[in-house]
Amino acid sequence: MIRPVTAELPATDFAGRHRAVLEGEKAAAAAMTEIKDRLARLRSKPAAEVR
Repeated sequence: MIRPVTAELPATDFAGRHRAVLEGEKAAAAAMTEIKDRLARLRSKPAAEVR
């Protein structure tokens, strides 16, 4: 699960939404290597083993 750092951003701060999006993009970019590795491992397994 990707969890951006948004603890300091108030839920009602619509002016800060761009910062929230940026934090989400940074979290996704940081997790991308692991996501790609997991996908590669799943693609290399026969269909019966994938769950």
